[in-house]
Amino acid sequence: MTIVDVEPRPPLMREEMLYKSLQRVQGAVMIGVDAGSDIKMLEKMVEDVRKEIADKATRLIPGFINIAKYLGLDLDDINGLNGLTGLLVYIKSASYRKSIRYLGPYKARGRDAWRIKKYSSKA
Repeated sequence: MTIVDVEPRPPLMREEMLYKSLQRVQGAVMIGVDAGSDIKMLEKMVEDVRKEIADKATRLIPGFINIAKYLGLDLDDINGLNGLTGLLVYIKSASYRKSIRYLGPYKARGRDAWRIKKYSSKA
């Protein structure tokens, strides 16, 4: 467990759940259900969680600057470290196989991509 695993993951999970709830409520409103106050409340909650995620990310960036200085890298390489961190948080592991599937040259594209990604490990 690293600080990258501990710091941003809980707010990211909370944001994902709140955003899915917001989408469900918006879908219900499109059908004709009256949920005006719920939408405003959920939008505010999603916005607050996103601000919290941004705050935590800005607290992690000085650590990346220290790592870059320690390794003798330019400050331009911090963007690469940020990207790798985002990837680790997104795929939730440091697995080489998962990262190749996520970033690989044989990514599924087009109309059938969701089917390939859902039912096969050849995404």
